[in-house]
Amino acid sequence: MYIIPKNATKNSLYAWLICIAGALFFFIDFVQIGIPNTIRTPFINEFNIDSNTFSRMSFCFLIGNLTCILPAGAALRRFSTRQVLITAMAFSVLGSFGTAISTLFWLTCLFRFLSGVAHAFCFLCAAKLVRNWFTPDKNASVMGLVVGIGLAGLVVGQKPVRYLLTLYGWRFALLINAFVGLAAFIFAFVTIQDHPANQEKTLQIGNTTAEWKIAWKNQSTWLYALYVAFLNAPLPVICFGYLNKFLIESYGINEDEASNISTLFFTGNLIGSLMAGFIAEQWQSHKKPMLTGALIAFGSLSLLLFGPILSPTIASIVCFTFGFFVGYQVLAYPAIAMTSPPKLTGLAMTMTSFIVMGSMPLFDRITNLLFSYVGHDNPIYTRTDYLWGFSLLIASLLGAIIIALSIKETYKPPKK
Repeated sequence: MYIIPKNATKNSLYAWLICIAGALFFFIDFVQIGIPNTIRTPFINEFNIDSNTFSRMSFCFLIGNLTCILPAGAALRRFSTRQVLITAMAFSVLGSFGTAISTLFWLTCLFRFLSGVAHAFCFLCAAKLVRNWFTPDKNASVMGLVVGIGLAGLVVGQKPVRYLLTLYGWRFALLINAFVGLAAFIFAFVTIQDHPANQEKTLQIGNTTAEWKIAWKNQSTWLYALYVAFLNAPLPVICFGYLNKFLIESYGINEDEASNISTLFFTGNLIGSLMAGFIAEQWQSHKKPMLTGALIAFGSLSLLLFGPILSPTIASIVCFTFGFFVGYQVLAYPAIAMTSPPKLTGLAMTMTSFIVMGSMPLFDRITNLLFSYVGHDNPIYTRTDYLWGFSLLIASLLGAIIIALSIKETYKPPKK
């Protein structure tokens, strides 16, 4: 049963609806990423565990994700996008409900593993739908919308979930998330089709060794993947509270104000992702907005770290700006599609997803080690400590600038 006509065409309103349905999978899985940070304290208290034991839950999610990204790419070449996405969403919903109702920690870790498995598929499925349902000149704006919807999940996983947690407890908050995931699953089930009726199926039996070698040797794919990874570096660090702690200890504001300012980073990131494609179309360029995004993101972070103590209002504006231009990383995805042979685009996206998702826990872990090194047993960090702790972010954003300067222009104006 479909609510989309069988004769739906590319770039139509129905194409937008199908891609939004796929993006909702992205959304619910990004809520899943942000939730552990939100429920951390009540979860530890209820299960009577310590912080190190709690971190195993995030590790299980990571293992499920990283071990399935490459198989996810292979599955999308062998099976229909609809079949793969629906199956992965079922794992996501099961993981959500299981995490909400489990009373055994090992079982909760198993459900988080299932959520991690599902997360390996969400971006690749969404990207495949965009390629199938839109012409190349529209890819940047549609991918911006898809990634923006996904990033909205990070925003929802912070303040809104914390609000539900305060009122009704963490299990109720997770159940609400699970029911939202179930609604998204039903919507995707009755909406998503693999491709327009006039487009031939492009399924392949598998990936040959030669194809993998070509994909991994493509220098452009590496550059764009590293650009996304470097510009995304602030996300895992900010998600797990270091920005809040920095604002409280360096700027002297309270926890609620710090949380509000951090939320503005995610809000800016969401809006920037949505606007990046539009900006690229107006400028008729991928390279220029990518470079602009990296430069202003670097300047915003530098102002927070090296500049004078800002008022909460100015700090809010800077954090919003920081997040907004970090969102320009979405432009790397249509650029990857432009620089990859058509039959290897899926492999290039799989490779990019593996690099980006693998870099996030790596950045988080290294930042933790840097703060442990400078902080020792002192729970309060000085401004100098933060400069050292955030040094990886500074280096990453500089790396994004260097890559943006070195890449070639990939934007191709639509044929008239």
